[in-house]
Amino acid sequence: MVEVLDDTLDYKVQLLEYESVHDDDDDDDENGNRLFRACTEYTYNEAEGSEPIFTIPKSERIRFSNKVPASRVTEEMHGELKEFLSVDYRATPINVIHC
Repeated sequence: MVEVLDDTLDYKVQLLEYESVHDDDDDDDENGNRLFRACTEYTYNEAEGSEPIFTIPKSERIRFSNKVPASRVTEEMHGELKEFLSVDYRATPINVIHC
């Protein structure tokens, strides 16, 4: 899952990773949404290296065509406030929900 940072020429995106914020099996927030945060390192992007921010050419946008409603939230985690993207899991493709 990615967050679009800029879409003027190509899509500059930030890779997001799922964040489990609860100790129990219910990882949804109080609204039933899943929380994601910006990746700090990515090791599988052969074309662009290990940066979690990369560019997707507009010619490949069909591969990233699902738009999912999201909002920024702040949650306390291990005594620290952290910023997340709260994503409606019902609008999220099944392969992303179970990652």
